[in-house]
Amino acid sequence: MNIFYDNVDKNLQTELNLRGKAGFHDRTNKSMNFMLGKIANVQCTAYEGTGSASAQIIPAEFGILGGATTRTDRYLPSGPDGFLTTRQLERTEVDFFKTGKETKYLRAVDEEKNPQLGDAYLNDLDPYIDTSKRIGPYLTSIDVTIGDHSMGLLNKATISFMVPNAERDLDAIENTWFHPGRFVKLDIVHPDSAIISKDEKGNNGLLLQTTVPNIEKLIKLYPGYDAKKLQSEIRRMNIFTFEGLITSFDFSYTPDGGIDATLQLTGTSNVYADISMYLPGSSEEKEVKAAAAKINKDPALGENNVVIPIAAGLPDGKVPVLAITNYISNAVTTTAVNSINAFYAALSTQFDKLAEEYKIKHGLTGPAAESDILTKFHSSGKPYGTVTDQYILAGRMYDVTSKLPPKPTLKFNKTNTISTYKTGLFNNPIGTYERYITLGALIQFINDQIILKLDPANPTELKPIGIIHTDTQCYSNYYSELTSCIPQNILFLPKNPAESGGMNWHNNLGYYDNIVNKKNQNETVDETPWPGVYETLSNNKQIIYPSRIFINLTRIGEIASILGQKNLKTFTISSFLSAISNDIGYASGGAISLKLVSDKNDISKLIFVDTAYLKSINLDKSDPVKAYSVPMFANHEFGSVVQDFKFNATLPESAKNLSYVLNSGDKVTNDQIAPYMNFMYNSKNPEAINIAMKQYKVRHKEIMTNLMIAKLANGDWPYNRNMKDRSGVAFLYKSLSDYIKNPTDDIRKTQQITAPIFPFTAEFTIDGINGLRYGDVLTFDALPTKYRVNTVFSIISVTHNVSNTGQWTTAVKCIMRPNIS
Repeated sequence: MNIFYDNVDKNLQTELNLRGKAGFHDRTNKSMNFMLGKIANVQCTAYEGTGSASAQIIPAEFGILGGATTRTDRYLPSGPDGFLTTRQLERTEVDFFKTGKETKYLRAVDEEKNPQLGDAYLNDLDPYIDTSKRIGPYLTSIDVTIGDHSMGLLNKATISFMVPNAERDLDAIENTWFHPGRFVKLDIVHPDSAIISKDEKGNNGLLLQTTVPNIEKLIKLYPGYDAKKLQSEIRRMNIFTFEGLITSFDFSYTPDGGIDATLQLTGTSNVYADISMYLPGSSEEKEVKAAAAKINKDPALGENNVVIPIAAGLPDGKVPVLAITNYISNAVTTTAVNSINAFYAALSTQFDKLAEEYKIKHGLTGPAAESDILTKFHSSGKPYGTVTDQYILAGRMYDVTSKLPPKPTLKFNKTNTISTYKTGLFNNPIGTYERYITLGALIQFINDQIILKLDPANPTELKPIGIIHTDTQCYSNYYSELTSCIPQNILFLPKNPAESGGMNWHNNLGYYDNIVNKKNQNETVDETPWPGVYETLSNNKQIIYPSRIFINLTRIGEIASILGQKNLKTFTISSFLSAISNDIGYASGGAISLKLVSDKNDISKLIFVDTAYLKSINLDKSDPVKAYSVPMFANHEFGSVVQDFKFNATLPESAKNLSYVLNSGDKVTNDQIAPYMNFMYNSKNPEAINIAMKQYKVRHKEIMTNLMIAKLANGDWPYNRNMKDRSGVAFLYKSLSDYIKNPTDDIRKTQQITAPIFPFTAEFTIDGINGLRYGDVLTFDALPTKYRVNTVFSIISVTHNVSNTGQWTTAVKCIMRPNIS
């Protein structure tokens, strides 16, 4: 399974194909039942707690809207509670004892409490006679959208309903539904007859088990529930469930005195990303000062200044040197002691505790700052068993005095190749002592210390399972020449850091090449040796594990301090991880782009994944990704399921300019033209294609030369932060990012890796069904050939709508990508 490039569920494909054939190709009873009997029902349930698995339903008259309630009591014309019956209703209000003479109004239950002056009590009012002949509240429409968070799309829902009798029902509705923060579960249901594939050739009409959480995961998520039954319910194609919190509401009065109300819901996965990173209570002054002291000093900037990375949360690292100095003095140094938050202090304390345990275990003497450390991390208690992405690292970054020859002065000719060297002296100091933690360990710490410790008694706070980010679920593309632009902050550490020329090296300079998996005093290797940030799989494919990327604790403290200085709202889990992602993106030259998205198989959970990674790592190749051809138009072998279809091209300004240049015949760089190569393949002009591919190879060679120069220069001058100098970090970033966009000398292979998004979208609507997920890939035979030979359409959002007539439709929006299968 892959998040952003995956197969449509095979059982869902079967169902859609049968729906396409219904009526025209197939007129069996099942097909006719589907066409005539698919009237949907919707039920909205309000809860007192923070989730449907353990919380209690609101015990109010309107704790449930829709569903079976519309077939009982006030929704029927006759009977004791029928809407045509005149009824007398009791009314009460809260009042307060003022004189003590109100005792006659007390109910028996209040008398037992022996109320005193000033106490509140429930006062009976004159009964209300309902002669309106109006039914109770009812739903009018539902809209639910599940979107790809990496493209700024959120999981959200809109519930619209009517309250015909405002005088009678408004108070009960207001107490339950006009309540921001209320947890709501929304169910959209078609009758079983809407699934044609049920019992068809052994098909049970359910989604594949691989499309939903496994039994073990469901048992952990929903203790006390029948996990097998729950899994079967999740797999049903005729039922869609959404869980979220009410974030806003509005209502207006209609001309006949009723109320037209609308609720806005946000999916739970979107909500708990906004949880504050502040830890409750525990930052004594000495702990704060100790944590602040961990911020390293940069000799190049002066004793009182802090090392600030080029990328320090600012776009593309384009910051003048003077601005960096001002930033340090204004944003960090003056607030280090007072603004370091409890989260960073707790993380730093746990790091030092584990480091000390490591020293004792290996018989190391002296202060922690003198000891190299590479060991497993855990938030509390014992390490997490066989987990392979939760580690800490400490040591000196490099020792230039013993490994490098005298410093050469580089000169460059017009072709950007090395021309001559001039020998000079190299006087840089030995690398500073740093502390790092892997991204997987950092997120586990967030889960343990923040998300899982939320107060379950507070109904406005969620208590979710946590953010998912492990080396068993999250992967990144491997690039042979990848290195970190800012290793002092973001480090890619191979399994063998001493292996010269690898991912951790800038020419002759290796970072932490002395770090090894040490043996303890009993001469046995630590339980789980460091596995390396990348790995070669059994199918000879190589992948990077982003959860094994090391992040400097100093940088974590800087980010926490910067966000914490603003206000409580800005220091959230999502903003914190976004800042970490920005640094990793800069360090990797844009190769890795981590974002929080909802798990496509369980939209109530968040997963922190690399949006640039589209491939699957299936070793058995049993289920390759193949785009599903959506049945549409009469000539399709399965007829049509599409009610409407739209195709749109919206070019950004930069692409519009490029389009003009292309048509005018002027010279265009190959990295600009790359996204349009798929269309050129179908231009029936092989000569033009061959010329473009040759030009691309020349450009690729130039890029590789620049990258080699940048690595060489940065290895010689690791402290140089000059923005314009070709030995600076900015030049390394530019060279690396160019390489990431053009990693091979074959433009066709490059697009298989980079898989750019084309500015074309397709939208279509079908009868309502559960099972389509963002990232599923489709193709449309009705489009021109050039839009389907080398491209696919990847789903980015799915919207379910139920009208007041019970018609459930599913609208799907897709973007175009290269076909990487």
